[in-house]
Amino acid sequence: MFSGVYKSVLISFVLLFSSTVFATPLTVQSYDMQNGDTGSYNYWDDSYAGSGDNTVDRSYLSGGTGDLTDGIIATENWNLVESPVGPHGPYVGWYTFRGIPSIDFHFGQNVVINSITLYVDDSNGYGGVFVPSGVNIGSTSYSFTDPVGSEPTALTISGLDLMVSDLSMDIFGGTANRNNTWVFISEITFDGRILSVAEPSTILLLSLGLLGVFRVRKQLNG
Repeated sequence: MFSGVYKSVLISFVLLFSSTVFATPLTVQSYDMQNGDTGSYNYWDDSYAGSGDNTVDRSYLSGGTGDLTDGIIATENWNLVESPVGPHGPYVGWYTFRGIPSIDFHFGQNVVINSITLYVDDSNGYGGVFVPSGVNIGSTSYSFTDPVGSEPTALTISGLDLMVSDLSMDIFGGTANRNNTWVFISEITFDGRILSVAEPSTILLLSLGLLGVFRVRKQLNG
């Protein structure tokens, strides 16, 4: 049977290890970017709460959150949910000829990002709207394949294991003509875990302590 001390150390180790391994949705504290553009309608981030004018094309928005992290994911194409007047639909849209969207996400603490998902419109070129051809995160580029069909879709980058507190993302235009297309995004989500003070140094120390308990127990038992 395990001694009381041994059992306590073992339980602490299991709880600490499990709390740092399993991925969960991460909360974005704020994001900074240029506002969306105007085409047939206004494709602004009009729920954005922060600095900057969210009713002006390409106005720099900072210190807040809005459509991209509000939990609302579009289920229909842009032409069915956007509005010519008043608050528009769930999408933020950029005309990439005017510059590719660049978004800086801030998590307010150290996190490990396992995967990122972009919820985008896939109109197959209707109105010039295409699925993004890819994104650039730091110095690494990730490509997307345009899925079959013309419904809104989710594009996921997995296996990242990025240890960050802030993340910058550049979003490239559509696959057909990446420099002259529209990109429509309704939500961007992150899955991973909060990086606690126990990772990785405390886990290492705890592991060494557990190893020491094993050795002492072995010596006492002969």
